[in-house]
Amino acid sequence: MIVNEEKKIYDLNTPSNFLSANCDIKSDDLIFAHNNKLKDELMSANIVESLNISKNITVLSNKEILYFNNLFLNYVKSDLRNINYMENGFISIESTKAFIAIDVNYSLYGNLLNRDAIDNINIRAAIKVFESIKLYNLSGLIIIDFIGRVNQKTDIKIRDEFFNIFDKDSKSSIIGPSPNGIYEVTIERKSFDIFYLKKFLTNNN
Repeated sequence: MIVNEEKKIYDLNTPSNFLSANCDIKSDDLIFAHNNKLKDELMSANIVESLNISKNITVLSNKEILYFNNLFLNYVKSDLRNINYMENGFISIESTKAFIAIDVNYSLYGNLLNRDAIDNINIRAAIKVFESIKLYNLSGLIIIDFIGRVNQKTDIKIRDEFFNIFDKDSKSSIIGPSPNGIYEVTIERKSFDIFYLKKFLTNNN
C-alpha cells in the first residue's frame, strides 16, 4: 500500500514476500508481520539489518491487519479535534504520552441550558465518545471530560452505553464521574491506533 511518494506500508505474510519487495523498502517504511515467527525470520534477513528497519516491524493478526487497512483508508485524515455528535456539539480527541484526552464541547451561543438539557447532551456525547474509541482503535488510559456535573441517573446511562460497546467480559473499565464530570476509561493496549497512523504519515519518529 503506497502512502505517498516517500512512505509505504508493507503487509507481508511470508519471508519470500518480504525479500521480493526489499529492493523498494526504505528505512522509514512500515512493515507488518502476521506472527512472531515471521517477524523473527524477517529480523534475521540481512536487508533488515542493513536498512535499520527492525523498529518498523509490527506483528499483527490477520484480523488486526484488516482493521488497520480500514482505519487507514477511511479515517486517517479525520479531524479528531472536531467530531460532531449533535448540532452545536462536538468532541475533541488528543493524544499525550501518558493518556488520551477526550473533551466534550457544546456551543451555547448565549443561551442557557437547564439540567435536563445538559444531561441529554452528555448522554448523546457519551455514545459518540465510545463509538470513536472503538472506531479509532484507541486504548490505554482515556480521560473523558463531560459537561458539568454528572448526576447518578445520567451516570447509569453513560455506563450502559459504555458496556453496550465494550463487552463486560472484555479488558476495559470505566471509573467516575469526578465532581467535575470526568471519567477514566481503561482499554487493553492495542498494537496501533489512529494517532500511530497519523504519526507515521508525518515523520515516523
